[in-house]
Amino acid sequence: MNLGGISGVLYNFCVWFTRFAVLNILWFIFTVLGLVIAGFFPATVALLATTRQFINKNDPPIFKTFWHYYKKEFITSNKLGLILILAGILCYTHFAISSSLVDEIAKPFIYTSYILNSALLLISCHTLASFVEYDQSTKQHIKNGLLIFIYSPFSNLVIIFGILTVYFISNMISGISFFFSAILIALAILSSSHFSYKRLEKKKEKHLQKYTTSVKQMNTIE
Repeated sequence: MNLGGISGVLYNFCVWFTRFAVLNILWFIFTVLGLVIAGFFPATVALLATTRQFINKNDPPIFKTFWHYYKKEFITSNKLGLILILAGILCYTHFAISSSLVDEIAKPFIYTSYILNSALLLISCHTLASFVEYDQSTKQHIKNGLLIFIYSPFSNLVIIFGILTVYFISNMISGISFFFSAILIALAILSSSHFSYKRLEKKKEKHLQKYTTSVKQMNTIE
């Protein structure tokens, strides 16, 4: 359907509005169907992967695509999730121990706990983005997430801004989180991480070209 002017803008807005709402609802439903613990990571990966398809203008059927990724990545995403959960338990344990200390002694440990928990959240977001961006091992996805966290502060700020935006909107408009909380965070994760991964790929290509050129020069000298 080709619509121009205001009608086209309104039509596109309604289409994307509906897609976002449906995807967010599917995320909630499939997270619950997996009893939360086993459903959260497959549902999140399915949400990110399906949203990525729409961003790339592939226009796939929403439910079929979501269900495809949910089934396909159920085991592998939960393996990744288990590692992230264990890391989260360690960070929480550090925070709980720090909070039980005397005030003056506890302060630096509590601040460290805040930093560790924030870092883990951002690394987890970048790692999940890597999961839907590349076909690699779990170890490599975590390594990618760590590299983006360290070398791309802009991506971290975008994700933080996305999370804070969802938090404030949810407080202002009751019930909206059910329809748009997860999808808005997913968009922040995908947009920031995609940009960062492309920058890393370009840097790798430049280093590879330099290395190849150096090898050719050495062979020429010999």
